[in-house]
Amino acid sequence: MKLKDKRLLIFDVDGVLINSKKNMELSFKKMCKINNLEKLKFNDYFGKIGLPFKTIMLRLGVKKNCSKLQNDYFNFSLKFKNKISPYKGVYNTLKYLKKNKFKLAIVTSKAKKNAKNFLKYFFPEIKFRLICSPNNKLRPKPSPDMLLYVCNKLNITPSKSLYVGDTFHDYQAARGSKMSFILAKYGYFSKGKKIKTNYKIKKFSDIINLLAND
Repeated sequence: MKLKDKRLLIFDVDGVLINSKKNMELSFKKMCKINNLEKLKFNDYFGKIGLPFKTIMLRLGVKKNCSKLQNDYFNFSLKFKNKISPYKGVYNTLKYLKKNKFKLAIVTSKAKKNAKNFLKYFFPEIKFRLICSPNNKLRPKPSPDMLLYVCNKLNITPSKSLYVGDTFHDYQAARGSKMSFILAKYGYFSKGKKIKTNYKIKKFSDIINLLAND
């Protein structure tokens, strides 16, 4: 099925819709400082972006108080919201897609509260059909659980859907759900990972041409 025939467009948030790296850095450093974890380096954390916060902490060797650390991190993230900026062209492109009857949804590793807050703040006129984050029933990316859940809830098959992401974990989730994947090359993509997709964008508005011409 060609991209122009897709009806459900699912987006990651960080590195696709918004540039939140500075927000992450400030939140991470503040979280480390109040929890005596200043030995942790933000670059090590950022290199694993796309995975859930607790998973990253475990991979960094932190095994205690992960729930508290997560709460601290996401609370600081809300406070540093002014350090986030939407990527150029995202708002107008989303409005165009809505006008052209595409259903829009979100699948992110970000806390759902934060995702809703940021999306409402930066894209106030855009109504996403569903905003999905990991929970006790839905495994995080790279599992396809969240993508399949969104398709099921919106009654659209994966074959008529696509996922726009910027990390290898996003790609794995899309592949596991048998869904088309668009790589946002402007995001936090690690060039060392092999992502096999014919669909790549250098800026968010490129989606319009892909959908029109594929």
